[in-house]
Amino acid sequence: DMVGVPVLGSYRPANGIVGLDEIMAVIGYFQGNKDLAPLVWLDVDPSLTSECPDQVIGLGEIMAAIAGFQGEQYPGLGPKNCP
Repeated sequence: DMVGVPVLGSYRPANGIVGLDEIMAVIGYFQGNKDLAPLVWLDVDPSLTSECPDQVIGLGEIMAAIAGFQGEQYPGLGPKNCP
């Protein structure tokens, strides 16, 4: 779960439900709309050298959002355990 439902053009904090909102928020940020949600909510794909997110939104985040929607677990350590 990365985001909650969108309100007035931006997403609310995570709401405990993994749905299409996560996928749409990541795709929107990837397309350049940085006002949808904070980077720290959307950046989940671990970097190549660490299990921590790499501060870049790319295809890895889109795939992770889709995988989460399909029921897979969060990749890597997640932002809570990273600097």
